[in-house]
Amino acid sequence: MHHTNNRNQVFIGDLILGEGKEILLQSMTSALTINTEALVNQIIRIVDAGAHMVRITARDKKEAQHLAVIKQELKKRGYSIPLIADIHFNPKAADVAAQIVEKVRINPGNYMDKKTGKIEWTAAEYQLELAQIKDRLSSLVQICKENKTAIRVGVNHGSLSERIMYKYGDTAEGMAQSAWEFIGIFERMDFHQLVISLKASNVIIMLNANRLLYEKMQLEKRFYPLHLGVTEAGDADDGRIKSALGIGVLLSQSIGDTIRVSLTEEAEFEIPVARKIVEIAQKNPFHSSFNKRPYKRRKSYQVGLIGEAQSPVIIDVDNENSNADYILESSHWEARNHHHSIEKASIAQILKGELQKDKAYFVGIALNNWSVELIEALKDYKNIVLLLKKSPKVNFQDIHLLVEKILQSNLQHPLVFSYSSEEEDREKFMIEASILSGVLLVAGYIDGLWLSSPYFNTESIGFGILQASRQRISKTEYIA
Repeated sequence: MHHTNNRNQVFIGDLILGEGKEILLQSMTSALTINTEALVNQIIRIVDAGAHMVRITARDKKEAQHLAVIKQELKKRGYSIPLIADIHFNPKAADVAAQIVEKVRINPGNYMDKKTGKIEWTAAEYQLELAQIKDRLSSLVQICKENKTAIRVGVNHGSLSERIMYKYGDTAEGMAQSAWEFIGIFERMDFHQLVISLKASNVIIMLNANRLLYEKMQLEKRFYPLHLGVTEAGDADDGRIKSALGIGVLLSQSIGDTIRVSLTEEAEFEIPVARKIVEIAQKNPFHSSFNKRPYKRRKSYQVGLIGEAQSPVIIDVDNENSNADYILESSHWEARNHHHSIEKASIAQILKGELQKDKAYFVGIALNNWSVELIEALKDYKNIVLLLKKSPKVNFQDIHLLVEKILQSNLQHPLVFSYSSEEEDREKFMIEASILSGVLLVAGYIDGLWLSSPYFNTESIGFGILQASRQRISKTEYIA
């Protein structure tokens, strides 16, 4: 984030968040806070894996006080990493922790609002409740000012306050609005060492909430660093794909300053995944007009099982046991149900008008093929699927530009994103495929995915990406 506004630099110990600084990685401990030995060992493993900060639960005053012991012990072993206290329901624990650690994380929704069952608010009651929140936060803010402690305001999709639910419902807008209200409360107390996070287990809600808040900050020229994460992402492939999609798509648009990948695995395993997401997102920055567009499926013709309102398809290469919709066999793709097959054709054949109207074709297209002649020639065919091909030689920016041109031309041929890579590290392949195809899927641009690797079967990765982007549900989702 490159802003001249100096208020968006937040200090967490010696680290600086925001303002174009490095994206900071963090994880959260699972050992009991009062079990000093186990907790310190776990923190050291997380730091050795490359984390910049570590978050620890402090449920009550006793646990909050114990953070001082943890800090001491870490220092003895030569570790001075900033610690974040995670406070859920206990303002007193926050007040204690803020005197010990570099940052406290609160969800003011949980922290204040007792559930009352109330379903309607007058404007006056609404303002009164905000005033009460300010009142209850004032001691914490005072302590944080004195101790130079930062505060992360965490808004979770699953725990929006009754007040917000009444006004906005259970929506991305409700989350962004909730965060914005809290920002206003802290600003009225002249407190700006704030980090904001908007998390959801639904990737699309998480993406939209962060974009809405980011746009609001740009509009008002009031910037605060954003902490990105998908809650309860799960383990193995699903956790990695969901996190790469949510976090990676935002980072590739320069939204976000610190991230946590939450996996139901040992905490230190989260860090290498987080690092890969950051590297890949930064290597494939976004064409800016993409992020302005809320999800809306692009209108397209139906060609076989592809396009129109059908769920996006998965295409696979000659794999007998595949569940993919189309299997590539020599020169054409055979649909799983064998009623539809699609042949390969070339741009030259389209330009010469050589294709038959009663067959279906796949045509690979690149930015340098795009021309007025091609647009005119394509208008004669409603039986062509265009393949947008990303390979190591193709810059992802060029695919964005090509999609823009296709949108401007008003052509309605289905689009399939084809991603082939020689990457031998399956995790890295999966993260890159998730971020690149995620960018196109969450905007509603594409009608299918064709992932290919010489090293491993990619079909389950493809279905995982469609599931995480809420485009097609192919299995039960377990939220950890």
